[in-house]
Amino acid sequence: MANLKGLASIVSALRVERTNLASQLKRVDAALLVLGKSHDGNPDTKPRRTLSASARKRMSLAQKTRWAKKAANDQATKTKPKRTMSASSRRKIAEAQRTRWAKVKAQQKRLLSASRTDGGHYPLFLALACSASFVQRRDPCPTSTYTSAPRAMRVSA
Repeated sequence: MANLKGLASIVSALRVERTNLASQLKRVDAALLVLGKSHDGNPDTKPRRTLSASARKRMSLAQKTRWAKKAANDQATKTKPKRTMSASSRRKIAEAQRTRWAKVKAQQKRLLSASRTDGGHYPLFLALACSASFVQRRDPCPTSTYTSAPRAMRVSA
């Protein structure tokens, strides 16, 4: 019996607490309404207007036509004609390339023959370095008499 009396006092205390909380909740709701917040806790926003299904369909079709128009414009700008070169231009370029390679080969041949005539004292790697720098259009050969070569590598002719 003692447990039932203790249980009844706990239940009555919980009911009092519930009435206190309910009154506090009413005051909080009233404050929120005054401050501009709706009852569901969202910030002060206007209710969204609802659109009919036909209006949504019209909007969707309009957007799709805008996308199609933009895609068509993009497609038209991407299809530029391919640039071609005339046969005479190709021949001129090929002839210039053959002339450049002839100069490289002549220089290699001259360097190798110079290496053979002086008893092989002219290293082969320098001959190849000279030809490679000529092909790549860098500074002149390090063994040449040009002043752009480092002082230690200059050879006077």
